[in-house]
Amino acid sequence: MSRFNTNFIIGRSHVIVLVFLCTSYPAKADDSKCVEDPRCVDRAANDECEINPEVMVTECPISCRNPCLCSDKEPPVSSDTECDCLVRAKAGYCSEPGSMNDCETTCTLAATVECIALPEPEDINAHLSTKERKYLTIVTEECNVGYAPKNEVDKGMKLCQINHFWIDVQPNHQSIACVPIDCLQPPAIVSGNVSYSETLAGSMARYKCYEGFSLPDGTTQVTLVCQDNATWSGDQMECKKSCDRAPSPSGAILTEYGRQYKDNASYVCEAGYRHVHGDTFLICGASGTWNGTPITCEAIDCQDPPTVPHATVKVFNTTYGNTATYTCDAGGATSQLPVNRTCGVSGTWTGPTITCPIVDCGEPPALDHAVLLSSGTTLGHTANYSCDVGYEKTRGDDFLTCDKSGTWMGTELSCTVIDCQAPPTPPNTRPVVRETTYGQSANYTCDTGYTGSQESWTLLCGQDGQWKGPSFPCTAVDCHSPPSSTHVIIDVTNTTYSHSAIYTCEHGYTSPLAPATLTCGADGQWSGVAITCSIIDCKNPPPSKNAIVQMAATTFGQRASYSCGLGHKVSSGDTTLTCDLSGNWTGQVITCTEKDCGVPSSSGNSRLSFTATTYGSQASYTCDSGFEKGEGSELRVCQDDEMWSGQPPTCTLLTCGPPPVFAGARHWTDKGEVQLVYKDQVHYECFYKEAGREDLQWTLECGNNKNWIGQEPQCGSTSPVKPEKFTPAPTEAKWGWALGAGILGVLVSIIALFVVLDVALLGRHSRFCRANIRSCRKKMAEKMHQKKVNPYNSSPPAKQGNLPDISDKNGINVITNLSRSELPNSTSLTAIVL
Repeated sequence: MSRFNTNFIIGRSHVIVLVFLCTSYPAKADDSKCVEDPRCVDRAANDECEINPEVMVTECPISCRNPCLCSDKEPPVSSDTECDCLVRAKAGYCSEPGSMNDCETTCTLAATVECIALPEPEDINAHLSTKERKYLTIVTEECNVGYAPKNEVDKGMKLCQINHFWIDVQPNHQSIACVPIDCLQPPAIVSGNVSYSETLAGSMARYKCYEGFSLPDGTTQVTLVCQDNATWSGDQMECKKSCDRAPSPSGAILTEYGRQYKDNASYVCEAGYRHVHGDTFLICGASGTWNGTPITCEAIDCQDPPTVPHATVKVFNTTYGNTATYTCDAGGATSQLPVNRTCGVSGTWTGPTITCPIVDCGEPPALDHAVLLSSGTTLGHTANYSCDVGYEKTRGDDFLTCDKSGTWMGTELSCTVIDCQAPPTPPNTRPVVRETTYGQSANYTCDTGYTGSQESWTLLCGQDGQWKGPSFPCTAVDCHSPPSSTHVIIDVTNTTYSHSAIYTCEHGYTSPLAPATLTCGADGQWSGVAITCSIIDCKNPPPSKNAIVQMAATTFGQRASYSCGLGHKVSSGDTTLTCDLSGNWTGQVITCTEKDCGVPSSSGNSRLSFTATTYGSQASYTCDSGFEKGEGSELRVCQDDEMWSGQPPTCTLLTCGPPPVFAGARHWTDKGEVQLVYKDQVHYECFYKEAGREDLQWTLECGNNKNWIGQEPQCGSTSPVKPEKFTPAPTEAKWGWALGAGILGVLVSIIALFVVLDVALLGRHSRFCRANIRSCRKKMAEKMHQKKVNPYNSSPPAKQGNLPDISDKNGINVITNLSRSELPNSTSLTAIVL
């Protein structure tokens, strides 16, 4: 077995830790290196080299340095003096039972002794290699990741001793100094570029080939990392342009070993081809093209094969691998037929050869009922036979062949007479035949009801076993079109013998014999009775009360149109009945009911009177008393459209027009000067008030006939009303009664003179006022009364106290201040009786 051995040699000025691998125990050690005082061996066996190394390394250097080399035989496994106990203890084998037995002292110390804690390195970028503090533990100072010792030898190695203290294994030790690892600038790349941000440990440099170029592994990008050994990972890189597929010449086998820069492509000519030009290897160049000349392979050609007497050679191609087939001509023979020779790789024909000597079989044998058709008798020739006319081959071969043995080979032909079998039986024919062999005949005639261009004909049995001769088809007797009739449908698909024609009536027509059948007879005539069809008649359609029926005819398909008479409408049923195939009218007869206009609409101020609201009924309107009809109709009739004719009348109050004017009278109304309607009144009184009739008045009323009803005023009396005694005004008394009495006589005479003349003028003036009532009123009011007396005032006149009165003894009051010219159409002074 292999074991690790560790010995410590500690001198006064230095300490060396030796770690080595004992791969095997030597058969015998060098005595010159192992001679030492036996006490040193004992002391080393008691672990004094570890307990007191400074003394033991001086006094017993050999035993402490390498005791395992000083044994004449393999060390006993049960001894605690072996040099590998320290190695076992450090490797953790003390927990195994065997190690505790062999290395009890060392294992006990390793399990119990622990050194004091070590301080961290002074450099912040460094750390201790382990936190372990057990006996024999070795601790070194190491740089953090990305850093390296400034001095590679100086690692600050310390050893944990049995006295719980650490000793420096390296004399004159200084604390480790760590500096950053720098890989410096990354290597350049050919036909590509590199990008990076820094060159310290862990930094990355990214490489990318130019377009069309790639790395040896076929990729176009790669990343290098700055390693702890201050070098960039990976090898020197170069981007090369890859090549396309190498040329593939005809007849050559191409093998590519890649298409990157410096990759090879090899060529070898295919079998049957030879190398005549070019390179067998091409190399992919940096420019992406294959360097070298592609190989040229030429097919191997053996040229035309050699000829052989009495033999025929067939060859399709003379190049490598093709064959030439040799066959002996007629009369030749060989033991290797056929023989093939092949074009070889050397360009020559290889394979067996052929010889063809002459063989003659003599005349071929004669056969019964057969004819010999060929004459050659040498090897390979055939004797062809054919049966005589009227005979056919039943067995054997049509030919015999001259064999290499000099005999005719094959089965002799046997010929028997030809039998045409039963003759054909065309449709509608009857054949008569006795025998069916070659040269016999078959006689034909047509069946009943059929005819041909020949009454009979004959077929002969031919040498090919077929019946020969012209055939005359028998066609059925044709009755042609059957007799037709009006409105008859004839269903016939064939007009020949035994076929039928079925007679039916057209749609809408009938016959008691339908359907009927006529049959085409053998004589070409139709037998049976043809039918006659008459149109279906539904007769007159059924009547309906108050309905009107219109139709063009009563036959099939015709329609009877129903409509209600004037003033009636359809309440149920169909307005159209149709004559159908059964001879009946289809549909339901209509029912007509009277049309109804409904209650007529009323009109205000009128009375409505009607007895019914059906068609033709009348509704009369009468305006109420005092009303007269305006727009609308007084009489409305229920029409066919179920509407009342016209519109209801409008009744408005009737008007009587201006009231009449009477001579010597004036009038007024209670309503003033407005249009006077029914029941309005006009009041009259006379200008002259007769004695005893001073308060007399008349009233006219607007009547129902737009006339004024009542007693007309009578103001034409010659007996004037006795006037009251005239009392002059106080201012008039100043003139004195003397003057008045003087002129009174004169005035009385003048008045008396003109009374007679003015009576006539007054009547004329009254007639004028009747004709020009408005003008007269105005003149009379303005001129005669100087706007003091209004004959049309709505109230009785007041007493006119400011008019000058002149009274005579007869009591006549005279107005003298009006001139003749102020009265219309007057030629004299008019005296108006008040």
